[in-house]
Amino acid sequence: MRFPKLALSLLLAAVPAAAQSPAHDAYYAPFAARLAAGYDLQWVVDRIESDIHDVLTTPPRGCPAIPPGGFPGVTSQRFYYLTEILPGGIGLNDPACGEWLGCFLDQVPGTVHQTATLVIDRQCVVERTLVVPNRYVLAGVGMDGEGRLLFDLPDSARALRFAPPPPLPAPPVQIRHSEIRDLSIGSVGCCGQVGIDLSNSTLVDVDNVRISGFAFGISGRESYYNTIEGSNLSTNGIGIVQLFDTTTWQMRENAIGFTALAGIAFDATTRSAVISGGVMESNPFGAIWIRGLGNIVQTTWFETNGAGNGLFAIRIPAAASNSRILTSLFSNNDILDASATSQRCFNSASGPLIPDNCP
Repeated sequence: MRFPKLALSLLLAAVPAAAQSPAHDAYYAPFAARLAAGYDLQWVVDRIESDIHDVLTTPPRGCPAIPPGGFPGVTSQRFYYLTEILPGGIGLNDPACGEWLGCFLDQVPGTVHQTATLVIDRQCVVERTLVVPNRYVLAGVGMDGEGRLLFDLPDSARALRFAPPPPLPAPPVQIRHSEIRDLSIGSVGCCGQVGIDLSNSTLVDVDNVRISGFAFGISGRESYYNTIEGSNLSTNGIGIVQLFDTTTWQMRENAIGFTALAGIAFDATTRSAVISGGVMESNPFGAIWIRGLGNIVQTTWFETNGAGNGLFAIRIPAAASNSRILTSLFSNNDILDASATSQRCFNSASGPLIPDNCP
């Protein structure tokens, strides 16, 4: 049975992405060489993560204090547009936009503009880490719309994150009830940056977002029950990286392809994550590296992943426990499964594929 070639490249061509440069090539080359030589993806993840940091302006500058009654002239105090609150005269390529936006978001908690929706309705160049408030929606005007955040950051910097948790005895994972949606988020620099950091967070939804040009598109540690849905995380180093103590992330109907290294990375402490209904194509060292306990991949299309190390779309080490690979479609791809507790059920392929082992 031969499946038609999936034209994910058509989707990528429609979306502005950061051009890969000789600096990107030089940054990823030693990681790619190690993976081609048989190193585990975790070795790469650990080294990229070790340098990640914030770029914050302290004390805040770049915008006036939010008036007690909120900014006048906005659509609503709880639903407003960047162009309604941004001072005039800031051009599309002027990083003053990002400085002003970051300063505004820093001030939002405790004002009339908290627990609200901010719509990014123009291009905004950002040179610092943006901190998204709790109980807040950061929206654009469509995955490929005019609402774009373009980050020009130093190496290994975070683009977007949430506030760190309070000191102990406060819990390390905070309930956010926040959403990032309908937005294009790109990196115009190199190298090692993170698009969205979900660390210390639960109940965050990332919906219909395009993230490109980062080392990690989305990552997080100590992070529970967050949803990534209907998004395009292609042309990053790794699309999604689940780090230490990540539980029940739901990753649904996403496109992840043409990465520099791999599609999705699991940590040994990742539990009960679900990947479903997506497309994963041309990730050179594999689409998904599964580890941890009770993680599920279902109803996903895999096309020509792992060209740099054996055409394995999914890799499951012996230490992974009770993984499930269900009802997925493999075109020019296979599964490398060293775990005695995995179950593979009702999968289809256009070429050789490890047999199902359903009970």
